[in-house]
Amino acid sequence: MNQSRSTQVENGKALEFAVAKSFSELLNVEILDSPSSKNARVCYEKVNEVLRIRFDDASRKSASHIIEKEEILRTSATSIWLASDSLGQDGDVRDVIVNCGDKKIGFSCKTNHSAFKHSRLSGKA
Repeated sequence: MNQSRSTQVENGKALEFAVAKSFSELLNVEILDSPSSKNARVCYEKVNEVLRIRFDDASRKSASHIIEKEEILRTSATSIWLASDSLGQDGDVRDVIVNCGDKKIGFSCKTNHSAFKHSRLSGKA
């Protein structure tokens, strides 16, 4: 079991990877290889096992619920990618994006936040 302590940024990236992994497994589509996905995977593997299990459980439940409610995910998902931090600086706050044909469905992943729904819409979104 990995006992090293992770930073808040690493925890956030680990959660992003857990969410992407859950969507990937439930939708049977791949996570596209990129520097962002590689970094998130490293962070995911770095967090301690207890936290990783919590992230996996929470992300699987969340992804299952969203997939149940959004037919486009069940019928049109082709791949998943993790956004780079530079997109957030430009006003796009999505962390995990599911490609559905010509449409993209994105999710902003938050850890260490007590609100279930926390809106961060930008003026550019």
